[in-house]
Amino acid sequence: MKLKKIASLMLAGVMAVSMLAACGDNSSTTTPVVPPVDDDTTTSAISAALNDQLFSKQADLLSFESNSKLASLLDRIAEDDEDFEIRDNLVSGATRPTLLNPFGADVDIANIVNAAFNGTNPLVTMTNAPIAVNHDDNRAYLYVYTVDGSMQDVDQIARAVMNGSFGNGLQDLVYDVAGIVDEGAIPAHMDYEYKGYAEMVKITNDNSSDTAWVVAVLVEQHAVSNT
Repeated sequence: MKLKKIASLMLAGVMAVSMLAACGDNSSTTTPVVPPVDDDTTTSAISAALNDQLFSKQADLLSFESNSKLASLLDRIAEDDEDFEIRDNLVSGATRPTLLNPFGADVDIANIVNAAFNGTNPLVTMTNAPIAVNHDDNRAYLYVYTVDGSMQDVDQIARAVMNGSFGNGLQDLVYDVAGIVDEGAIPAHMDYEYKGYAEMVKITNDNSSDTAWVVAVLVEQHAVSNT
């Protein structure tokens, strides 16, 4: 009989401890954690983050999605082999942000772009200039940015690329110019439809362990007659 009482008391004790643990779990709160951006692979998170920066009229004009060919291009740029030892230069030149110049020190990047998009229609052209709104053909503009690797939040990176510095952001190069056509200015007989793609990758300087983000933004511009 005593053994049964002892067993009963032990069982009651175990159940009480279990109930207390359960109550403790229910009363706890969890803090949402923003998933970190993958340091080693391209990610489509930048396209969504860029879209979050847009006003509704801007989103109607041009929003962004991921693109596998653009992601492959960034994989190629991120390599640091005997032919294209460019990664360290990209990291050291990264600011908040830096827009690469295809005709200057970043000509090696432009060569990789030309090889990756050879034969595409419309032809993809790496540029650091604003889009044009005085033509009646289809064009594709590729903007390649480097952003200081100390930025760990994808929304912060998107803001840097959108707003830029000294007029090199997407706001100045794309949206402000496209708005001219939207308002019915030049050219009077032509309008444009846009598609946008964005990808990014993080790279590391092997000598210093400094890092940078490389963000590639592709803007396709299709001429549409409005007469």
